[in-house]
Amino acid sequence: MDNINIDDELNYYMAQEITKSMYLKNLISTKEYVILTKINRIIFVPYLAEIMPNPLDLFPEKR
Repeated sequence: MDNINIDDELNYYMAQEITKSMYLKNLISTKEYVILTKINRIIFVPYLAEIMPNPLDLFPEKR
Protein backbone atom coordinates (compact mmCIF):
# COMPACT_ATOMS: atom_id res chain seq x y z
CA MET A 1 0.00 0.00 0.00
CA ASP A 2 1.44 3.37 -0.92
CA ASN A 3 0.97 6.71 0.82
CA ILE A 4 -1.92 7.76 -1.41
CA ASN A 5 -3.87 4.60 -0.58
CA ILE A 6 -3.21 5.02 3.13
CA ASP A 7 -4.37 8.64 2.96
CA ASP A 8 -7.53 7.54 1.13
CA GLU A 9 -8.22 4.89 3.78
CA LEU A 10 -7.80 7.39 6.62
CA ASN A 11 -9.84 10.08 4.89
CA TYR A 12 -12.60 7.57 4.12
CA TYR A 13 -12.64 6.38 7.72
CA MET A 14 -12.87 9.94 9.10
CA ALA A 15 -15.57 10.98 6.60
CA GLN A 16 -17.58 7.85 7.29
CA GLU A 17 -17.31 8.28 11.06
CA ILE A 18 -18.69 11.81 10.72
CA THR A 19 -21.47 10.55 8.46
CA LYS A 20 -22.33 7.74 10.89
CA SER A 21 -22.32 10.11 13.86
CA MET A 22 -24.65 12.53 12.10
CA TYR A 23 -26.98 9.66 11.20
CA LEU A 24 -27.08 8.19 14.69
CA LYS A 25 -27.85 11.65 16.13
CA ASN A 26 -30.71 11.99 13.61
CA LEU A 27 -29.08 15.00 11.99
CA ILE A 28 -29.41 13.39 8.55
CA SER A 29 -32.03 11.06 7.13
CA THR A 30 -31.50 7.45 6.09
CA LYS A 31 -31.49 8.52 2.46
CA GLU A 32 -28.84 11.17 3.14
CA TYR A 33 -26.75 8.63 5.06
CA VAL A 34 -26.79 6.21 2.12
CA ILE A 35 -25.95 8.98 -0.35
CA LEU A 36 -23.06 10.29 1.77
CA THR A 37 -21.70 6.78 2.28
CA LYS A 38 -21.72 6.16 -1.47
CA ILE A 39 -20.05 9.53 -2.10
CA ASN A 40 -17.38 8.75 0.52
CA ARG A 41 -16.66 5.42 -1.21
CA ILE A 42 -16.37 7.13 -4.61
CA ILE A 43 -14.18 10.02 -3.45
CA PHE A 44 -11.82 8.15 -1.13
CA VAL A 45 -11.91 4.66 -2.76
CA PRO A 46 -11.24 2.52 0.29
CA TYR A 47 -9.19 -0.61 -0.42
CA LEU A 48 -12.09 -3.02 0.12
CA ALA A 49 -14.85 -0.84 -1.36
CA GLU A 50 -16.16 -3.60 -3.65
CA ILE A 51 -16.99 -5.93 -0.77
CA MET A 52 -18.24 -3.40 1.78
CA PRO A 53 -21.78 -3.99 3.00
CA ASN A 54 -24.79 -1.97 1.99
CA PRO A 55 -24.83 1.09 4.31
CA LEU A 56 -28.29 0.21 5.65
CA ASP A 57 -27.17 -3.29 6.66
CA LEU A 58 -25.01 -1.66 9.34
CA PHE A 59 -27.98 -0.16 11.22
CA PRO A 60 -31.02 -2.43 10.82
CA GLU A 61 -32.73 -0.88 13.87
CA LYS A 62 -32.78 2.55 12.18
CA ARG A 63 -34.76 1.40 9.12
